[in-house]
Amino acid sequence: DAGGDGTGHRGFLGSRPTRSLHSLRKPSLTSRNACFYQMPQYRAIALSLDLLGLLPAPDDVTEFVADDRPDAYERVVDRLLASPHFGERWGRHWLDLARYADSDGYEKDLPRPFAYRYRDWVIGAFNADLPFDQFTVEQLAGDLAPNTGLDQRLATGFHRQTLTNREGGIDPREDRDKQLVDRTNTTGAVWMGLTLGCAQCHTHKYDPISQREYYQLYAFFNAAQEQEIPAATEWEAQRYAALQAAHTVRRQPLVDAINAYRATMLPQQLAAWEQRLKDEPIAWTSWESTEARAESPAELRRQPDGSWLAAGVVPDVDAYTFTFPIGRQRPTGLLLEMLPHAELPNQGPGRAPNGNYVLTEVKVAWQTGEPGKSKPQSVRIASAQADYVQNAGTPKAFTPEKTFDNDPKTGWAVGGAIGQPHALLVELDGNTLPPADQDVVLSVTLEQRYGGQHLLGSFRLLTTTAARPLTLPQAADHIADILAISPDQRTDAHREQLLHYYAAIDPGLLDLTTKLKAVDDAGPRPPITKGMVFAQSDQPPATHIHQRGDFLSPGMAVEPAVLEILNPLESSSATPNRLDLARWLVSEAHPLTRRVAVNRIWQQLFGRGIVDPPDDFGLRGAPPTHRELLDWLSVEFATRNWSVKELIRLIVTSETYQRSSAGRPELAEIDPKNLWLARQNRFRLTGEILRDLTLQVS
Repeated sequence: DAGGDGTGHRGFLGSRPTRSLHSLRKPSLTSRNACFYQMPQYRAIALSLDLLGLLPAPDDVTEFVADDRPDAYERVVDRLLASPHFGERWGRHWLDLARYADSDGYEKDLPRPFAYRYRDWVIGAFNADLPFDQFTVEQLAGDLAPNTGLDQRLATGFHRQTLTNREGGIDPREDRDKQLVDRTNTTGAVWMGLTLGCAQCHTHKYDPISQREYYQLYAFFNAAQEQEIPAATEWEAQRYAALQAAHTVRRQPLVDAINAYRATMLPQQLAAWEQRLKDEPIAWTSWESTEARAESPAELRRQPDGSWLAAGVVPDVDAYTFTFPIGRQRPTGLLLEMLPHAELPNQGPGRAPNGNYVLTEVKVAWQTGEPGKSKPQSVRIASAQADYVQNAGTPKAFTPEKTFDNDPKTGWAVGGAIGQPHALLVELDGNTLPPADQDVVLSVTLEQRYGGQHLLGSFRLLTTTAARPLTLPQAADHIADILAISPDQRTDAHREQLLHYYAAIDPGLLDLTTKLKAVDDAGPRPPITKGMVFAQSDQPPATHIHQRGDFLSPGMAVEPAVLEILNPLESSSATPNRLDLARWLVSEAHPLTRRVAVNRIWQQLFGRGIVDPPDDFGLRGAPPTHRELLDWLSVEFATRNWSVKELIRLIVTSETYQRSSAGRPELAEIDPKNLWLARQNRFRLTGEILRDLTLQVS
């Protein structure tokens, strides 16, 4: 009698264990007070620690002790299994198997700011009691499974938890090989309890797993590629949607005003502008500067045509400043003409090795009297136009508007049209210039902070006092042709082109669009949360056996395949993929996956597994202490829809789990290691639980 208390209750682990391993018996109603069961309050505490990793609330213990219903204990089990803390407690063990970390490791140990998205998926999967077979498939091949969504993609973060070396001077191929080896070995240990790593370098004489088979498993992961995808949490998505809805309401009046202006005022303003061009053509003037200097030791040489050529030293970044005494004139715009030159790379007009440049900022200021005698006052730039934009229409466009956004890493550039003249027209806000009753000195600074010697090479600065809106000469060539046509002779296409061009320079419309841009700039930003996931490569690299385990010594080529000593693989295509591998692991014929999973759960509840250690089910590992019990539990696990919660409930409501851990002298000689579990094992709480308990009770 394993109980030894004279009550006649026989434990299922008695002197002849193989005759009583076919069921996990629940204790009878009276057995709660038998000497080999824990006292009720301690049973409640132990159960809460095992299932949640937290102490029960005092009221919960009191309620349990006072509950005389036959299923009082089962009610507590069900309540704990439904707690959100269950996923935190049991998900942590899985995260250990997944090598979970929020940084890369190695010397730099760079952070992985969104690693928590995989952690949260694991916790959610345990709380939702995701069937373990599906839990397996989604982590190994969620990107390939049918009806793939964000959750399935996030699940593939399991194999993104490997150490990653981003230090300088590493060989990326070597680092990738280390990651693939880790993924292969981890898959073998986590789902099959096998130490596959021994076959990485060569085939062992007495090992049933060959080196060829090792690299056939390796090939499944060699065909995958790493990705980072948008992965906003549900809370982030809901919050962004609410903020976006409020923002839409906020901006709608401006949208309505712009639409109304386009329908009524814009055609009228276009007609007035066209008449003004006939009466007062725009004149551009090249003023003599009293000072022209570069921030660097480079020289600015004045050319006979009034242009400037930067020569001498070619620094990484620079800034050119020009000073003009303009008296009582008040310019409305500046025209920067970029000119090809034989002394520049590829004719310029920039100084970069490819002839390009990036003008990052245009800054205009004025002061009265002699320069340096008064504080310069900034002039606001109202708008900018250019005849050419590098990467136009893309997020990486180098547009003229970026010459006054105060960002040193953006600007205007002309890559794709090197060796040609270009122009930038900057319109000034007259409200930021002084009244025309005093003499003024104007300064213009052309900043080039992008780096890589992307500097202005050959250029000319012109100004005008014509009324706004101004017309960019180079950009208006096709517009001039349309303007030369009598209005009653223009086609619909002519009128559309003219209106489209004028809309970009009309002051009233620009004012409204500037206000709308300010509202949008202050609007909500989409969540930046990313998920570290897997995706199948369209053109996976060939996989070779690594001779002596050295990735620089490729041997025979191999295709993805599984271990020959286990059940055969069923594949839906000529070349098996990770989805085939995952389904093979959870197939009914696979002898290891269920047993390994059951054994780990048993280990957490009893301190040691039926097979110990839990990651070594191979020839070198210890045989099961209760083989038939392990077999039966693995069958029950699958029968109960691979439910982790159902399996845990089955175990913790059993007679054996609820036994007291108090030792008895007569067992010390019969079973000193308590392999037959005549009592519950004593084992220490983990460091994480101790930390949580400290926080909880304080």
